Amino acid sequence: MTSIVDKVANGLLKLKAISEGPATLAERDRTIKQLKTDLTFFQNIPPCFEAEAKECILAREIYEYAVFLSVEKQDTAEYEQHMSVLKTYYDD
Repeated sequence: MTSIVDKVANGLLKLKAISEGPATLAERDRTIKQLKTDLTFFQNIPPCFEAEAKECILAREIYEYAVFLSVEKQDTAEYEQHMSVLKTYYDD
């Protein structure tokens, strides 16, 4: 059985394989939404103090892609939401 971390890692690879541009915007948006949903199944992600490094790295990268996608979509509210989550992965 595949672990949730492996599932998210594979989903992130799939996202990276999708070419950028207006033609793939909807597909990338769907993939990011699914990945963010999958993140909720991680055991420990910020702001907890005992987060797994691999889980944090995957989550951070997904939210980085989500921020870029929000900019591409010109969705300010979504951008602000993703940035607020993303900042938790950079604050020490």
